[in-house]
Amino acid sequence: MSQIGRYEIVRQTGNHGLGSLYQAFDPVMQRPVTIRIADGSSIQARQAILVDAKQLAHLDHPNIIKFLACEEDDGRPYLVMERFDGKAIGGRLAREALARVLKKAALALDHAHSKGLIHRNLTPESLLLDDDENLKVMGFEIARPAQYLNSDEAQEDLDLLLDSIHYVSPELVKGDVLDGRSDQYSLGVIAWRALTGALPFHAESPITLLANIAFEPPALGGVSIAVRKIFERVFAKSPGERFASSSEFAA
Repeated sequence: MSQIGRYEIVRQTGNHGLGSLYQAFDPVMQRPVTIRIADGSSIQARQAILVDAKQLAHLDHPNIIKFLACEEDDGRPYLVMERFDGKAIGGRLAREALARVLKKAALALDHAHSKGLIHRNLTPESLLLDDDENLKVMGFEIARPAQYLNSDEAQEDLDLLLDSIHYVSPELVKGDVLDGRSDQYSLGVIAWRALTGALPFHAESPITLLANIAFEPPALGGVSIAVRKIFERVFAKSPGERFASSSEFAA
């Protein structure tokens, strides 16, 4: 495929349960974009991508990948999003750099939470950083309102989260009520890994790992008492024992 609608396809960059991702160019606006095309033209695929578009349209923050349009080509709906040439944060970060990254990511999450949306799939791959330390949070295509996530219908798309089980919150594992503090927990796991190079929970099987996340205390060695106390709070099993917002945790 070399073109969809008015957009010139440069290359495919990924494929997952949400559809195929492409790097493209908009000749009208003269700018690079990212396009996500629904897999198939079924009613279900059309409805799913329209739901995603409505969620993305609520978000307007400098640290969130910007949603540009929802269009259709030959019966296939697709999303057009800002192209940001950052790299997923990987490996360990110096404390000062980590603090700056956390602050920007937290502001983005708090903005989404203020719109009633929960990311629920936050991983290091969700945080894109360029050479100038500009940060963008991606992956809000599967953000959902809290009332949806706390309904029986939400069980149908939990398979999208299987690749990020190290970062899911205890309440998501247990099927409890979700709010923005679930994302705060995930941001804490990202921060802990960037700070120490390790994950707070380990297990030989996914089932055991999920059980440990839900019920066991995290392994928080190798840091000062003050730092450990911060992470003990953000990793609390009860959301009510965590920080009031992601920004408070980042601060």
